[in-house]
Amino acid sequence: MLATQTERLCKMLVVALTGPTYPGKETLVSSLVSLVKGAGTSFRQSNAVLEVMLQEVRKKDINYRRVVLDGICKLFDMPEFTASAHIDFATFDSLSSTALDTITKQMEVLDLVGAAAAAAAADVDDARERPVRLLLVANSLRLLGLVWPKGAQESALPADATAQRFTAYTANLRDSTVWRYKLWFMVHNTN
Repeated sequence: MLATQTERLCKMLVVALTGPTYPGKETLVSSLVSLVKGAGTSFRQSNAVLEVMLQEVRKKDINYRRVVLDGICKLFDMPEFTASAHIDFATFDSLSSTALDTITKQMEVLDLVGAAAAAAAADVDDARERPVRLLLVANSLRLLGLVWPKGAQESALPADATAQRFTAYTANLRDSTVWRYKLWFMVHNTN
């Protein structure tokens, strides 16, 4: 009975999340993550949840995107979710592309990388956006660490795909003291 109610609530939240962004929609994301966490091993809709979260993380509102990206990271922190999500290369590529694209865009806007940064810096209207953009970069790096294939799965990755992109983007981070420290920690703790 409880599992049926959980599945029903999940379907309602997934439907509610599709469509345009509006004030307070981030509460639905938090509710969905909490529902999945509470369901534990009985949860069977991981792929539907992941699909809607990947759609939502591409929305324009940076505060909303931060909440969605944090929600995706929380989902992948749960072993039950990771085991039931069946992450194939296409899903991994979508997740890693989303994370790497977010890192690139936010670093350009924050003036953390070269020439393109000057034009993009005009997009930062308010000094209060800077911390949110830094959190987007941090959560994107966290997501990459969480979804990166481990052990035998790693050999299934095409050598020229995400690994090269990740190396190129992290090369831009090494000059920043804050990110150098976090990157070192991520690299040395992904066994």
